Amino acid sequence: MAIAPGIYNTTIQRRADFPLPLVFKDGDGNAINLTGWTVLGQVWDESRTTKYADFTTTYTDRINGSISLSLSYTQTAAQ
Repeated sequence: MAIAPGIYNTTIQRRADFPLPLVFKDGDGNAINLTGWTVLGQVWDESRTTKYADFTTTYTDRINGSISLSLSYTQTAAQ
């Protein structure tokens, strides 16, 4: 099963820890089992020419599609 990449636009406060809890669901609203899958998140400028950071991924409940992406204070202070 392949999952198409998605875009999630959000505002990230500078010089602050930034958690982003997510739950992945299919078209019927059922949780997607993430066992064996890797979730990656990145922060780019609007033109996608400069990458600012990679999110840290924490799998909070793989079977029920639950993760948390996060950026540290150091990462949000850098740009």
